[in-house]
Amino acid sequence: MKLKKLAQTATEYLIILAVVIVIALIVVSVMGGIPGIGKSGQDKAEKAFWATSDIAIPAYANTQNNNMTINMRNNLQEGITLNTFSLDGVTYYNATAGFYVESGETINLPVIGKPVCTAGDTYSYAVEINYTTMTGKGYTFNGYGHKLAGQCGN
Repeated sequence: MKLKKLAQTATEYLIILAVVIVIALIVVSVMGGIPGIGKSGQDKAEKAFWATSDIAIPAYANTQNNNMTINMRNNLQEGITLNTFSLDGVTYYNATAGFYVESGETINLPVIGKPVCTAGDTYSYAVEINYTTMTGKGYTFNGYGHKLAGQCGN
């Protein structure tokens, strides 16, 4: 009888241990601890952030010919004047007189001469947008640390 009780205890211990390991693996993969498993969720979260932020970038494409197309939308309640647009600290758009963007308006912003992006490679750029509101106050929007990330196209 004692041997049967020990076998049951060992079996219960192994089952509980297996459940704990499965839960730990799920948590680690969701947090991005295993490369490649949590990455797609992180990319989706970054794209969702940039699509809905105050100065939004709802669509962007990076090609291997050193060009990048960015659609930028003003989600603020007032119009803004776009002054500069930078990726990883390099300014790619610098309007000497500024470029006015109405509230809700989407503009196409070409980024020419950026670092080479080979088809299939991934990229991640820190964004910095400098703009002025109608009151004349200047702001810099950096996405609160969110990066513009994706995969290079042809």
